[in-house]
Amino acid sequence: MIMRAGNRRIWKSCLAGALLGLSLVVAPVRAESNVVDLVVAAIAAGEAEDWGQAVDLYRQALELEPNNAGLHNNLGVVLRRQGDLSTAIAAYRRATELDPNLSAAYVNLGLALLLEQRWSEALTALQTAADQIPDEATLLFYQGIAFENLENWPAAIDAYNTYLLESPDALGHYRLAIVYWQAGDPQQAVELFRRAARLEAEVGLYSSEAGRALALLGQWQDAAILLERLPERWMDPADF
Repeated sequence: MIMRAGNRRIWKSCLAGALLGLSLVVAPVRAESNVVDLVVAAIAAGEAEDWGQAVDLYRQALELEPNNAGLHNNLGVVLRRQGDLSTAIAAYRRATELDPNLSAAYVNLGLALLLEQRWSEALTALQTAADQIPDEATLLFYQGIAFENLENWPAAIDAYNTYLLESPDALGHYRLAIVYWQAGDPQQAVELFRRAARLEAEVGLYSSEAGRALALLGQWQDAAILLERLPERWMDPADF
């Protein structure tokens, strides 16, 4: 089935994109304190992917400067890298409480909430971030994911379309196609699947989903043209 196969595969791409959204910030600290050394060491530990050490160092820094919003945000980043999503969310929330203008913390909070499938909460955080950094088109894409999972099709379509005005990439066309399909407009979905297939770097996911969509609509000849180009790894009979 196209929705099951497509969403299973594409969430890997979405989550990878979300990981790229992790944002450390420059956290102003008192120059005469020991916090500077702790932060430098924490950054080095993070670069070495020693997340446990980075967490410990940021927590030590926060013992000295407990109201430093940037440090709470950065603690959230390394906690998320460590896999402790719920504690990372708490750290991001604390950062936003201490500094309501810290846009990076709202972005990180929104992405973490998406990963926990807390769609409405994620939307609130992402919208706050978008209000602060309105030129960041990627936030529209992530809002689209939240709207899509809330089955708010008009809002999801609007978010993805606006995103595509700035970033007309394969992934955006693919997600918009999924929404149109679920909203009951398969013809528009097929056209968007085709656009995604034309834009992808190599024949794979988007060509596969375009072919499946055409097959489900009974357009067998067009489906065969797309599907016969696919590498064997994309052919899963269970998806039909």
